[in-house]
Amino acid sequence: MIFTRKRFLLIPLLLLSACEAGQVAEPPLKVLFIGNSYTSVNDLPALVTALAEAAGGRKIETGQHLVGACTFERHVREQTAIDKIRERKWDAVVLQENSMQPILNPESMHRYARILQWEISKQGAKTVFYLTWARQHIPQMQDGADPATSPEYARAVYQAAGGVDAIGFENWCKQHRSGLTGGLNGAYFRIARELNASVAPIGMAWKKALADDPNLVLYQSDRSHPTPTGSYLAACVFYATLFDKSPLGLPGELKKWPWVLVRVAPDEAKRLQEVAWQTVQAAKR
Repeated sequence: MIFTRKRFLLIPLLLLSACEAGQVAEPPLKVLFIGNSYTSVNDLPALVTALAEAAGGRKIETGQHLVGACTFERHVREQTAIDKIRERKWDAVVLQENSMQPILNPESMHRYARILQWEISKQGAKTVFYLTWARQHIPQMQDGADPATSPEYARAVYQAAGGVDAIGFENWCKQHRSGLTGGLNGAYFRIARELNASVAPIGMAWKKALADDPNLVLYQSDRSHPTPTGSYLAACVFYATLFDKSPLGLPGELKKWPWVLVRVAPDEAKRLQEVAWQTVQAAKR
């Protein structure tokens, strides 16, 4: 009887001690990534998970449906992405459009983003748009430019999109003027505002990081896909966006046992973390 009573009194004390020590953890944040190779290269979901793990707070569990070069339209028509959204109660679903689609066909991007967001909202989850970066040789893609005053920019996009069109370059520019002028930022922020969604401003962070240090190697040789350092910066932006916390102080080396996912020098990691946090804060404003 004495033992039973002591044990009864001890239980709340142990629970209180655990709470004070921060040992009662929140359930993991469940995040689904829907996109293409900009997400799958260097295993971006694993990098985001590893950053959260290193921070020692709330953990992240991820799911993914990633298909090379895929657009929102294809994700919707093939149904697998929608099935994945319906699979469990996600906290957040990240949507990453084909890298050229926001400029070439923002109307299609927005049409199918609405369909995906409808499915996401039915699960009680938050939509987070993954704002991607400009091609290395077409930096105007990020903010956009009027093709009438920046014909070299329009021609570079035209060539990146295939460069062969029966309607001719001039008519092509008129047809795509809205996307060219708005750029990646315009296309993503317009639909995010309409749907009351969040934006992970990764392309904006890339632009700032490269302006601060042009020697940073964020692009692979194809001038499109990210190096591990580029994906590390993207992961820092996602950490800041999902948790509304600065990633400053987190490690530059991230592991998914037994492999090292990325290794960024401490000084460089600090600079990228600062850029990520500053960009996320600025994007909110």
